[in-house]
Amino acid sequence: MKKLNKKSGISFIILVLTIVVALILLASAYGVTSNVMNNGVITNFTEDLLMVQDQATLYYTMNGTIPKYDDTDKETASNVLSMVDTKYRAKLQEEMELNKDTQNDFYKIDLSKLDIDRSSRGFSNSGNVSDVFLLAYPTFNVYYLKGASVGDEIYFSLSTRLTSIARLPNDLKEKIDYVISTKTSHQINVTKNSEDWYNKMNISISTYVDTNETLYMSISDGELKQITPVTQNTTNRYYFDSLEDILNGKTNIKVTNLTQEEVENFGNLEKDKKYIEIVKRQSGVEIARIKINLSGYDNTAPTRISEPLVTSVGENKNISFKIKDDGVGIYKVKYDFLVFQEDGKPTQDYYSNIKSFDIDYLSANGKEANLNNDGVVELQVPKSIKKMAFVLMDHLQNARYFEVQI
Repeated sequence: MKKLNKKSGISFIILVLTIVVALILLASAYGVTSNVMNNGVITNFTEDLLMVQDQATLYYTMNGTIPKYDDTDKETASNVLSMVDTKYRAKLQEEMELNKDTQNDFYKIDLSKLDIDRSSRGFSNSGNVSDVFLLAYPTFNVYYLKGASVGDEIYFSLSTRLTSIARLPNDLKEKIDYVISTKTSHQINVTKNSEDWYNKMNISISTYVDTNETLYMSISDGELKQITPVTQNTTNRYYFDSLEDILNGKTNIKVTNLTQEEVENFGNLEKDKKYIEIVKRQSGVEIARIKINLSGYDNTAPTRISEPLVTSVGENKNISFKIKDDGVGIYKVKYDFLVFQEDGKPTQDYYSNIKSFDIDYLSANGKEANLNNDGVVELQVPKSIKKMAFVLMDHLQNARYFEVQI
């Protein structure tokens, strides 16, 4: 009888454990399924916002007008807030503030004017007045008035409220980066490099130029210089990676009286001074201006700020000098030998027939020197070495080559 009770007790414990494990698995499965469904909602909503914003911007660039419903006028931010349910207004207000749209005008987008055929949103289906996309001008941020609900949250636009929590595919993240890097103002559409640090501006400018309109560019707070060539009554497009490309005629944009000094000085400006502005005038009167922030642009290589200190140690020489970089930061210092001299013999090329190195070759194949955190370069070489070549590199592969006698 005691044995029977013991078996029954064990069976009951196993049953309880089985139920507990099953409940845990069920809860986990529900959580995974819920996360997948929520992320699917976010992904679809993000794709719709990107599609509408891209097409609306293109329409404006090509036609010079906002693709709004013909029978509607602009709305203020406060009017837009009054269009949504009271319990969601704080969320929409937060996104407007994050997107810097609280003082901008809003227009209801007529999707029939755009090349859009797959959005399930924005067509005022079943007479739902909140089923509409709004475009904020001049930022060109797009909002969906009905919002997308995910759990207890609701989202209206591509603000950081949405992008910071979404687990999006890489290709969708790239599209978002592109949109964030795009600025549109009064018929001037600009895209640029969206990385934190870069040595290629990757700037694209497109704008419809009407009769008697002209375009200008200013570098930092410098004077306006006219952009050429400009074709009126059509969309003009320009592309460039650097101001050097413009100066040297390597791109399709020309800037009148752009100087070598201006181009060289730009790379040494403080971050808040690194910007260019594009201005449009009609019959001499300014009608549009857009500022392109280039604070992350760094095309300047590290520099040496002290002469090499050479000390003899037995059969070797210790060499040290200091370098600095005011941009993205120092990456590596590479070196190799050019000339040596054995006791009682004339100097000779270290490598037969090599008088100097190509900077790309030395960057890839040179020996690496020790670099301290305070920017001091240290290395030890044979005493016979008389001349060396160095290349200083930053994290963007901007490089500076120099040679020294030791």
